[in-house]
Amino acid sequence: MFEIEFISLLNEYKKSDEYGRKKAEESISKLIASNIEKFEDFMSKNSQNFDQETISFLKQCYEKSQQNDEEEDSSKVVGNISDMDIIKRYYDKWFTEYKKNNGILNEVNEKIVMEIINFYALNRFYVLEQLFKVHDTEEFEKFKNMIKNYARRYFAEKIEQYYESDSYKNLGIFEKRRKKKAIVEILNEIGEYRFNVKKITEELA
Repeated sequence: MFEIEFISLLNEYKKSDEYGRKKAEESISKLIASNIEKFEDFMSKNSQNFDQETISFLKQCYEKSQQNDEEEDSSKVVGNISDMDIIKRYYDKWFTEYKKNNGILNEVNEKIVMEIINFYALNRFYVLEQLFKVHDTEEFEKFKNMIKNYARRYFAEKIEQYYESDSYKNLGIFEKRRKKKAIVEILNEIGEYRFNVKKITEELA
């Protein structure tokens, strides 16, 4: 259903006048915002079927949808629970396990941290960036550092998976060279705990 609606709107955009294009662009951005994972999956499999102009346009729609999501999500709650409340609950579980194990991190701490990363990393990493700015106890700093370290590993694994994918293997020699250079830059950035998720998402598409 998503692909049919998406292609239909894209065709409408290409055939319309300036006014029609603006309406179609808004509709495409809203559709992407409501189906981020489906859009990312679709583009990873079909980006080679679009010309560069269309890809640039879709990137703009994607970025617009992300900006809209951030504005909405900055005050968004799940039920009556905010993102920071959710993180606090995760931290309480992490801290309980940390103390119970005499200050030694174990697989339970790892599982808690990975749940956080899997939930926030790709589409809402700005929540984690807000968390990293909070300074509290020594234990809380260890909690943040563990999230940073596992986020670095998470994105490194995503990059490794991309190198093994047909999307990368089927690139032309010049695009593959450009992509490899960009990914090396990303690896250097995440090595310094700088996570440009928008750039990562674009280059792994």
